[in-house]
Amino acid sequence: MIDRRTGLICVTLIALMLAAAVWRVIMVEDWTVLAVRHREAVPSWLPFFFPAASAFVVGRLYLSSARRSADVARVQRWRAWGAFLSISYCALLLLLQATIIVMSILGMHPYLWVIYRALGVLLGIAILVAVNQRPKLPSLPGGDLGPIYEQKYVRIKSRIAIVWLVGAIAVILASRPGMDWRPALFTLLAAAFLQLWSIAWRRSLVRKWNLEQRIARGR
Repeated sequence: MIDRRTGLICVTLIALMLAAAVWRVIMVEDWTVLAVRHREAVPSWLPFFFPAASAFVVGRLYLSSARRSADVARVQRWRAWGAFLSISYCALLLLLQATIIVMSILGMHPYLWVIYRALGVLLGIAILVAVNQRPKLPSLPGGDLGPIYEQKYVRIKSRIAIVWLVGAIAVILASRPGMDWRPALFTLLAAAFLQLWSIAWRRSLVRKWNLEQRIARGR
């Protein structure tokens, strides 16, 4: 859950990311300066990934705010969690995007690569902290899974996400200048697969919960 102030901050950061991506594509003709192994160029769509990923995460948090309501104490804890996750996520992605754009213009200098890796690790740690805190937050009324399935879904999803995040941080730490960018792509594809799996599993649990509710009402 995020409040209006957090949403405005995130929208501002996303707008900066989008403006930087458009500027990089329009104003700089050559996208091949940032070369990796075998002189392969980083895809020109890469700067647009950052605002798209940020908008997806912030949008999901905002929609969850619209669907849930609870007492002030519970809402405050959720909003504090949502503010930490969304603002740190958007801010670190903005810095990562800026680092990649600078490297695409100036080349892959060692100090830029150190900054890039450090930002990637910080992003992974920030998400890891948020994911670890998620099962500890108070339950909110208005969910579609019921109290039992909701806790089960959150607990298992958080554990799997933690394993993935530890692996992603390890990939970042093991990376070296000049390495192929495909390991990062595979990491993102794994994240997308986990997200699709969680959506499918949640829908399955929703159907199971609704069936149990109908059976209980029929008795």
